[in-house]
Amino acid sequence: MTELQGEAWHNEQRRKSQDLIRVFNPTDEDYVLIWDEGGAQSKFIIPNQNKDMGWGKGQRVMQRYLAQKYTREIITKIINTRQDVKLEELKKKLQKQGATNIPFNANSELMSTQGVRTDDPQVRQPLEDIIWMGIEEEFGMDREIIQPQAVKTGMEDPFERLENKRYVKPEPVMEENANA
Repeated sequence: MTELQGEAWHNEQRRKSQDLIRVFNPTDEDYVLIWDEGGAQSKFIIPNQNKDMGWGKGQRVMQRYLAQKYTREIITKIINTRQDVKLEELKKKLQKQGATNIPFNANSELMSTQGVRTDDPQVRQPLEDIIWMGIEEEFGMDREIIQPQAVKTGMEDPFERLENKRYVKPEPVMEENANA
């Protein structure tokens, strides 16, 4: 396989950005993704895990570039929400103990003992696997495509691992004796 360079690489990246990706919202709230296109904002709703908007409960199909933005944002939101819950529990614990300067002490203790960074791959990867369900449809595959060769740069792209993950539609569950 040859390495794509220059215009060929850019064309392949442009094509891939239009792939349709199925994503999942594991939260109990609808997520509104905002894409700013030169001053004009487009809003995309990813339904909560209990709501179906035509793609399945909590699911949405969107272009890769939007799916990447959504995946980054929802994972950061989930991690921060978990940390906020831990912080509130710690504040209540410190308050019962009669501590002073509770917000400062709670934040200090949380970061030194249980703190999680939003860019920690060990925290992000399990969430990525849940949220990024896979490629629904590859854009432009009716043309001859030269496959790009991976170039290692030292920084790992979190979507490289998910790049070719395919969405597999689950088999429908048939209820036996539904009319009985």
